[in-house]
Amino acid sequence: MLKSIFFGFLITCTLSSMGQKTGYDDFQQKIDSIQVLMSIYDTLSPFSGPEDRLELIDSVGGLLTDQLFQLLNDKRILNYSIATILRHNALDITTSNDHQLALLSFEEKMGGSYRSMVNIIYFRLPNGKVKADYFDEGYYGNIYVVDSENQVYMVEGNLITCNTCISVSAIQLTLQDNTCIAESFFSFEGRWYDLKTTGYDPESKEFTYEYTSAHNDDTLYGQSENENHLDSVRVTTGTYSYLNGKFTETEVKETIMLRAEYEEDDR
Repeated sequence: MLKSIFFGFLITCTLSSMGQKTGYDDFQQKIDSIQVLMSIYDTLSPFSGPEDRLELIDSVGGLLTDQLFQLLNDKRILNYSIATILRHNALDITTSNDHQLALLSFEEKMGGSYRSMVNIIYFRLPNGKVKADYFDEGYYGNIYVVDSENQVYMVEGNLITCNTCISVSAIQLTLQDNTCIAESFFSFEGRWYDLKTTGYDPESKEFTYEYTSAHNDDTLYGQSENENHLDSVRVTTGTYSYLNGKFTETEVKETIMLRAEYEEDDR
């Protein structure tokens, strides 16, 4: 409890002192406040510390999120590089090549095998305004520019939901009017070892995937129809192509193979 009180006092004093500096630019104050909060958040762990450490993580994480929203929704952000002013080990930043779209993420630190992220999506609208909003709770890598003329993008994310479980999605993002429209066109939920591959090719504008059906004896994801077929595996492959402004599944194939044969080919 004393450690929690100390952290609360430290945060309050530090942020307050920033606001009292004479001639201190309020936009720079927002940046410095975020840096302080990220440094504190980076030291917190759900596995060790005070008894109320989860409440402390939630409190500091909430302050950090609020400060990020204030900064990213300030039009003055257009004069800065987000990746530069917010660089910190506690924060992952992914930016599209045209700098119109960015995802800012930090670990939610829930303490279990469910490894969610706090995601904020930032985008510059066609009318010149900037906006930030909450996004999905998975971890996202590259932001691909699919159609620059119509401001269409694609991201792929994954979320660890248990020690051997994963949820994967591919999402089309479109900047339009006063918002960013997110449309999921591919999803997989199962054991991580059943998802063999996913990937996007920027040249062909195709997203491909391959996965096997869950093992018949899997109590969580099993879809057993015939227990006599434990030695077989169903392999699903497919392709989504960007056509007429959206990703459409243009190819899907299912093959039943002997498990030993598939595993041999997979080596």
